[in-house]
Amino acid sequence: MAGRPSRLGCENRPPMLRPVEPILVVGLFRIERACLLELLTSLDPPGWVAPTVCTGWAVRDIAAHLVADDLGRLSRSRDGHVTGLRTDRADLVSFVNAQNEAWVEAMRRISPRILLTLLELGGRETLEHFETLDPLAMGGPVWWATGDDPAPVWLDLARELTERWHHQQQIRDAVRAPSLDDPNLLRPVLATFAHALPRTFRDVGLPEGAAIELAVVGESGRAWSIVRTGDEWLLHEGRAAAPHAAVEIGQEDFWRLVTKGIRPEVAERRARLSGDIGMARLMLTSVAIIG
Repeated sequence: MAGRPSRLGCENRPPMLRPVEPILVVGLFRIERACLLELLTSLDPPGWVAPTVCTGWAVRDIAAHLVADDLGRLSRSRDGHVTGLRTDRADLVSFVNAQNEAWVEAMRRISPRILLTLLELGGRETLEHFETLDPLAMGGPVWWATGDDPAPVWLDLARELTERWHHQQQIRDAVRAPSLDDPNLLRPVLATFAHALPRTFRDVGLPEGAAIELAVVGESGRAWSIVRTGDEWLLHEGRAAAPHAAVEIGQEDFWRLVTKGIRPEVAERRARLSGDIGMARLMLTSVAIIG
């Protein structure tokens, strides 16, 4: 829904905008994994092979992919095992997709019972490892948020939580289980996804102080704005005084949009766009996954 254009934001950051705070999520990994194991344990054989939104993947395949996430993270981050890792960023999406498909195909010989055992083990050991990390230190990049630039460890861990959470949501959708929408989990997930916005606008040059606003509506939603500062866009919490463009979108549509669960044109029909409609539409191309 389009509204009338709004004027550019002022050069100085409006007082209602606040710097984003670190998203500290280590305590949530145990909760997320317990919910996943409870759900998977409850499934009958047809539930394990129910098709999901991931083309060609059943519930058991997403579970196997989560095992790969656990074991790969432990191998790289805890054990320093780097054999087989890609050392360049050329065609990263194709590389990741091919790697994921090869793993899932190999894991189809593994029973659901063993998948549950591996998920319990991986969840426990990744949590133990995450608890040893300094969240305020700098770590590796979070590609969809920082590109090739280093990211703080807290953002990398928050990204890890979003990976687990949104794959569990895909399983829940497939078996018609209730959504995992407890605000204690969903709020930090949505806040993490908002970190994709500056990268979405990285090639857009607007005047100093111009602001683009996102308002996510729902119990776990809030507002964020990116503000043009020098030659980059910086993320802030809150609503801008006079945004150049703005999007208001429901919390479920937002997370599905940035994880490619719905297409931008579908999200646009359900959202409210105002100001520079071209810039508002660009926001709806934000992606917070690799793939």
